[in-house]
Amino acid sequence: MNKLQPPSEINSSIEMFCKTISEENPFYVKVEPDKDAVANECFPNVEKKIQKENGQIMYGPSVPR
Repeated sequence: MNKLQPPSEINSSIEMFCKTISEENPFYVKVEPDKDAVANECFPNVEKKIQKENGQIMYGPSVPR
């Protein structure tokens, strides 16, 4: 099974690509799955989290442009 993984380092190629889509510098985001999350079930996991914490779903970037 081929899994999509982040690059092992943020090099000049990554920085160059990122500049085409954002003014922000690239950075790694720590991923901490919810204790009740089921692997590879993103949408159901989000639905459960929303119900549990009275949230709402948001598609797309959350950073103001």
